[in-house]
Amino acid sequence: MKRQSVRGFTPLPAAVLMLLFAVFAGCERKPEVYTVRGRDPVYQQELKEQIDRQKRTAKSKAKIQAQIAQLEGRAKAVLPPGATAEQITAEMDAHPEKYPGWKTLSAALAEAIADEEKELADARRVVRQRIQKEAADRKAVEKGEAVAKSAASK
Repeated sequence: MKRQSVRGFTPLPAAVLMLLFAVFAGCERKPEVYTVRGRDPVYQQELKEQIDRQKRTAKSKAKIQAQIAQLEGRAKAVLPPGATAEQITAEMDAHPEKYPGWKTLSAALAEAIADEEKELADARRVVRQRIQKEAADRKAVEKGEAVAKSAASK
């Protein structure tokens, strides 16, 4: 008698398993996206790294500007009072032996300014790309193609 009851239940687990496979085989998991970029930890990390690079660039530029200011002060002392910036620069260009390092410092300052502009352009690009991604993610959530993700569910 016991043997017959076990045989009677054997198709039931198989049927349940088949039903579960059929249900989950058709389900596709929707991607989770951040619809608010301020909550996206990857974006926040990118911004932090960008800020750190900008700080380093600004720090090196400030050091160069301080050295140039010293050279300009020495050149200004030689020139008559009220000398313009062009006159000061002309004095330093005319007498490189009196102002050692002027050429290299001016070239380094130009490079630092170019680096600063590049960092700013990179920061704008990162923010612009993330704004576009955020807009696309919001549309995907509205269409039901994705699920909004919160910062807590990293």
